[in-house]
Amino acid sequence: MCNNIPRDDISAVFLNTSEFAEERSIRYNGILYENIPVVITGLKEHNRRRLAAGLHSGTTVLHCATPDIGGKIPEPSQKLRIYDEGNSGFYKDYRVTASSENMGMCRIELERIME
Repeated sequence: MCNNIPRDDISAVFLNTSEFAEERSIRYNGILYENIPVVITGLKEHNRRRLAAGLHSGTTVLHCATPDIGGKIPEPSQKLRIYDEGNSGFYKDYRVTASSENMGMCRIELERIME
């Protein structure tokens, strides 16, 4: 992990909950990481891909501080659950399709199957 950006800068700039980030609870690898600041992009109606009758997949990208998820970058094919308090009040299940880490920030590409 590269530590060129101080942790305070990551929180104050990239993951500022007064600006772009929002707090979400994430369950990954059997561990619950509660109320961590994240930026979630994607998962729009036009990003959905039809899989079969009544099933679609959607993609989204999650950005968070690597230490906030235990310092481990999720590997492709692993499952990740994100609590969606605003819309449903339930966890939504995703599959990691790609992930990377740069200067203390984790970028995780996710896919979700929807009806």
